[in-house]
Parts: sequence; C-alpha cells; structure tokens
Amino acid sequence: MYSVIALINTTFQINDANFNKVLETDDYSDRFFLTFQPTSTVITNAFTDTQPSIMYLNTSEEIYVQLSHAMHAKSISLINTIGQDARKWITTDLERVNNVSRLKPRYISEGIYIVKLTTTNNRITHKKIIIKYKD
Repeated sequence: MYSVIALINTTFQINDANFNKVLETDDYSDRFFLTFQPTSTVITNAFTDTQPSIMYLNTSEEIYVQLSHAMHAKSISLINTIGQDARKWITTDLERVNNVSRLKPRYISEGIYIVKLTTTNNRITHKKIIIKYKD
C-alpha cells in the first residue's frame, strides 16, 4: 500500500514497516491519497526517526521542517544556487509545534534553493526546494 502526497507528487510505501507520521492540526484536503500501485517516485522507509521532512509549501509560502522527537536542530540555512546564504535561522529563535517549524523566507527572490539543516549532533541534511510565490 502506498500513500501519495499530491503536493510533491511523491509516493511512500507504508506497509513495509510500522507507519507513524505526526501531522499538525490543519486542513489537508486533496493532499494525501492511498493507492495500491506506486506513482513514478517511490520512497521506501521514509518515515523513520532519523530522517527529517523538509519541503516548501506553495500555498502558505513557508518552508516546512519536521524532525523526529529524537532530533534537535541547531540551524537551518537557505542557500542560493551560487552557494551564498540567503537566510539563516538559529533554531533557538524558532517556534516549534509538534517538532515542526514553519519558516517564512521573507524578501527572497523566486528560484531554486538548498535548505541545509544542521542538527545538534552536527548531522547535516540538504533538501532542494523551488520558491515560487502566488500570483
């Protein structure tokens, strides 16, 4: 069985291990679907305690970062395509609800960026995102 996240057109296999995903209270209409066949992009074992979830939410124009309860972030950087820090957040300054941070990248041009997450044990995770503002 697979869960499809329509927002990022990605399929997660959910019947190969225990499935547990904590979601913030919100309206998730037309965002998740269950299917018995995968789409073109399949990610297995994605819901582990060691993998953070990072994505850009087009509807709210926010960077969404969710960590497991065992992880703690030290900093989150937004890096442009020529390697410059466009924005950096120190995580002690961030509000977190259910280990989720929603970052508003204000005054940032549309384009391709890399989100760099550094944990307190100096583990680094990179995620490419595309920032495109609503018309």
